[in-house]
Amino acid sequence: MKNSVKYTVFSALVSLSLIAIQGCGDEAKDDEDESPVALLNDAQAAQVSATLHNGEIEAAQAALPKIQAESVRDFALHMVDEHSRRKAQEAQLLQQANLVAQPTPLSESLVEENRRSNEQVQSTLTGEVDVRYVDQQVRMHDQTLALIDCLILPSTQNATMVAYVNQELRPTVRTHLEQARGLRPNLEGESLTRFDAASTRQDEKRDCEEVCRSGDDALFGEEVRQHLCREVEGDSAPLTGGRF
Repeated sequence: MKNSVKYTVFSALVSLSLIAIQGCGDEAKDDEDESPVALLNDAQAAQVSATLHNGEIEAAQAALPKIQAESVRDFALHMVDEHSRRKAQEAQLLQQANLVAQPTPLSESLVEENRRSNEQVQSTLTGEVDVRYVDQQVRMHDQTLALIDCLILPSTQNATMVAYVNQELRPTVRTHLEQARGLRPNLEGESLTRFDAASTRQDEKRDCEEVCRSGDDALFGEEVRQHLCREVEGDSAPLTGGRF
């Protein structure tokens, strides 16, 4: 009789534990489903990051032949050096994790948006390139910070990569954003973006609803939003990938 009672109590405790674990899993899933951004797996998130680094390098290379201000030239050269180094560092982390960066429609649309932005810089008159490039850099680093907070960090599961993004990549991008904003007041010309006036505190995470906002003040172009966000104009956007 005693053994039967013990077994019954044990079975009840196991059942309660399983219910509690399932509840936690459902809560985590609900939190993920509430995100306006469609999450990726580690390899896909790494490709997004590499694409962002390439965009910064190519932007500097597009602007450098026409840049006139020494401070802007120094910043552009620093962007080439810094983002090349971060890109190599991330490639090494991927190799250690036995992963290969995986392109997605999102990363490809980011490449296209960067290409169009760089064409605008290249077609700008020499005397106006400094302003155009600095405004572009404010926007691009603002976009990168948003993607780190709302896509790359929530998507990444590898603990080493998460630590790298939190401790090295995000602070670096945040510093670049402030440096670009610091250059802007010293240049003549009307601001080409709204982002030089909007500032976010160093410790403040981005509002992910803002990432998927449409309209004249949208952070991203329509093509990127179609692949980045769960819902665009009321239609569910396809998920760009699943987790490992």
